Amino acid sequence: MGASSSGNLALAIGTISIRAADNAIALKAKRIFDGKSKSLVPNGVVIVQGDRIVDVGSNLAVPGDAQVIDLGDATLAPGFMDAHTHLTLDYSGDYNERRLKEVDLNVSEQAIIATVHARATVEAGFTTVRDLGSRFVGSREFVDVALRNSINKGVVVGPRMLVATKGIGATGGHFDPTSGFRDFLFGREPDYTDGIIDSPDDARKAVRFEVKNGADVIKAASLGWRPFVSRRSGYAAINACRNGGAR
Repeated sequence: MGASSSGNLALAIGTISIRAADNAIALKAKRIFDGKSKSLVPNGVVIVQGDRIVDVGSNLAVPGDAQVIDLGDATLAPGFMDAHTHLTLDYSGDYNERRLKEVDLNVSEQAIIATVHARATVEAGFTTVRDLGSRFVGSREFVDVALRNSINKGVVVGPRMLVATKGIGATGGHFDPTSGFRDFLFGREPDYTDGIIDSPDDARKAVRFEVKNGADVIKAASLGWRPFVSRRSGYAAINACRNGGAR
């Protein structure tokens, strides 16, 4: 749930740690949007137990042992879901400068920066994200998987994440991390372990590799960027997703 003191819906409780709480927490606000009615409901109350929201409504009875947090003239709302994020990356600024900085920046440092992005996202009211691609040229690290796992363990603050690891595409295509750089600058041409495929067999290998390393969903670029992934490779990737349990 989120809250706003100015009428806009934004998160106001992202810094409140509730995972380890034994007692209930009651959030109160002047209004609540429950996602069911067409208008705001007055005197909103949200009851949280541990890491679960157990009740939502207007003028709810508060458990006697609950910690009460009265947000006053605010609006409580369900957490938003963002279906396309890249929490491990920063796409602001000049594109060419960003690409050069990516080559220079240590991946471990980028992982630490990603925790700031995750916290900012949940504090903006987004409690679930589908993170669609996290790659670092010349690196085999799965920073998005590490970030998701750290959030799930309560090590860092962030939204619930469904991660895609590395986007899948053709050599020289949208997801080829070496495109635009000198040949073999990074020692080898990218392959299925980087999400780069040129055949149905490559597609199956890429999906299986990503699922093995923690992917919840698979992202593939088949159209809109040249060169295209063939239809046969696309079907092979889809079937591998179904067999591997990813979406």
